[in-house]
Amino acid sequence: MSHATRADGGRAGEKFGGLSGIWLATFLLLAILGVLWVLTTPVGSGPDESHQLIKAAAVVRGQWLGTHVPGTPAAVMRVVVPETYAATTGLATCYHANPLLTASCAPRLVASPVLVQASTHVGRYPPAYYLLVGLPSYLSSTTASIFLIRMLGMLFAAALVALAFALLVWFGGTPLMTAGLCLSFTPAAMYLNSVVEPNGFEAACAIPLWVALTLLARHGPGSPPRALVHTVGATASLLVLTRPLSPLWLACIASVTIVLVPRRTWQGWLRAPLARRWTGVVVVSLAAQVIWVATTSALDVMANAGNPFLHASLWSSLGIILGRTAGFLNGMVGVFGLYVTHAPTATYALIYAALGVLAAIGLRNGSTRERLALATTAVEMLVLPVILTLANAQRDGLIWQGRYMLPLGVGLPIMASLAASRRTEPHPAVPSLIIIAAVLAEIIAYWAILRRYTVTVDGPINPLFTWHTAWSPPLPSLVLAWAYLVGGLALGYWYLRLADASRPHADGTDRSRLLIV
Repeated sequence: MSHATRADGGRAGEKFGGLSGIWLATFLLLAILGVLWVLTTPVGSGPDESHQLIKAAAVVRGQWLGTHVPGTPAAVMRVVVPETYAATTGLATCYHANPLLTASCAPRLVASPVLVQASTHVGRYPPAYYLLVGLPSYLSSTTASIFLIRMLGMLFAAALVALAFALLVWFGGTPLMTAGLCLSFTPAAMYLNSVVEPNGFEAACAIPLWVALTLLARHGPGSPPRALVHTVGATASLLVLTRPLSPLWLACIASVTIVLVPRRTWQGWLRAPLARRWTGVVVVSLAAQVIWVATTSALDVMANAGNPFLHASLWSSLGIILGRTAGFLNGMVGVFGLYVTHAPTATYALIYAALGVLAAIGLRNGSTRERLALATTAVEMLVLPVILTLANAQRDGLIWQGRYMLPLGVGLPIMASLAASRRTEPHPAVPSLIIIAAVLAEIIAYWAILRRYTVTVDGPINPLFTWHTAWSPPLPSLVLAWAYLVGGLALGYWYLRLADASRPHADGTDRSRLLIV
């Protein structure tokens, strides 16, 4: 099923200073926009962010698990952290569930290094993510350290997504694959990486993993390029260590790869010495995560009040879950805060329309294996929430959120773009239009979240000329709005240049072959 690796894969990258030059430029643009998201979202406004902050501050102080207090829900653990982080609990209570209130009603967070007891319902989560982002909480107990934790997480995410773009251009991706990659890093994924929340990091790890696997599929039989093997091994290991459900997402990605790639091809890849070493690392990481989850009951969750499944039949329960499918899908695109703040309709329309076009081209152009892999990804996205919710519906209620599925969801546009790239796109402008749609959707979503927290969803609608706001971010909202517009347009221009560089040329050398295992 191999696509030949394009002969000018390296030449395209050399236009921008090589692999590292592509990565650096993309990283800087993503990091700048990500920091703007960090500054726009009030402390504690992310989903469970106060509990995530307490967990991070505890983990870097050696409290990887904490102590369960009898009489409290099984998921709740008690730890000892500086009062700054304990005090974030309840900061967003006054406005979290009411988009008609700004963040100005939140009490002022007073920083204090005094160690106090605090409870967190993510205390049983694996420690790896918190070790990565939690260092600022160990070095300082100021309110600025919370923003530093967020920024560190965003920088990790920007680095991982930038890696995906760099690999795509360097190893002979196509304009449609660049467009698919733009769609995969949705406003929800950007937002979740701007707050302290491992769902965002999961998605950021999954994006270069999906891209590297699709590039390996295009490479076909033979020794795999070293950079792609390193990427698959490192991102798979990071992904599987992030959340209790992460091993499931890695298994789903592996199942799609098995559908996509003939057995002899991937068995040949695994015979390469570097691939064997990375396989060992991934297996050890997977084993460590499974042991942690099994021994700490990390899958215990906080049950929702008002369980709709308590007296429902199987068919009624199934109907309830299926009725939420659209909400689950929207959660991967543009749902923020406590699930009551949604991106504008324009954001959903642009992303779903672009994804629909890409999927239609993929189904038309793709090989049988590529179509089956795309269908497998879509079926897993639709079926797994139903199975996982029904498994503990009587005990936990309807706890599933669309963001949980982002590591799988980011793969859908990437797989669609792979299938679509088997033949030339219907019109040369299609990749550019998809990229423009993705960037516009991101800008609109950012403006909406800025508006929601500063003037409410009913406030002045034009953020570029809103001078007075009820809540003030660390930088003036007007500065943030204009900065994001300029940065978003710059990122869009860069994406268009990367897509153009991916178009095949008549001459050039295959730089990827110099990096063979």
